[in-house]
Amino acid sequence: MLLDKKFKLFGILLLFFSVNLFAAPDLSSRFLEKAEEAYENNDIDAAYKNINQALAVAKDEESKANVLFSARTIYTKKLENLLQNYDEVALMEIQTNLEKYPNVKSTKITKLIKTIEISQRELKEAQAKAEEEAQRLLE
Repeated sequence: MLLDKKFKLFGILLLFFSVNLFAAPDLSSRFLEKAEEAYENNDIDAAYKNINQALAVAKDEESKANVLFSARTIYTKKLENLLQNYDEVALMEIQTNLEKYPNVKSTKITKLIKTIEISQRELKEAQAKAEEEAQRLLE
């Protein structure tokens, strides 16, 4: 009788753990799916948020490789958007995340960051020059 209870308990525990192990995809896969869906819907901000969460929780090499591939695509698109509509806070956030996840960085991402920084520097210099010119004309 006691042996039957132990077998039943063992069976229930085995069933519970196997269902949890095989039924639900791991957390990184869920975040990756959300990121890819958002990217397909052209919601780059949501894709960026979800891919960063996937990067944070990816454990095994296969998950990391899948997440990394999508992360590079999403980061590239996010930077391309920043090139068109600059947001200093968003750029700093990307740079911080690239320090946290250095494997995401690619030559294209590095070039985009440099292009954005140069573009902003040139814009500030042009604004300063225009202000000086306006000041000179007022005198």
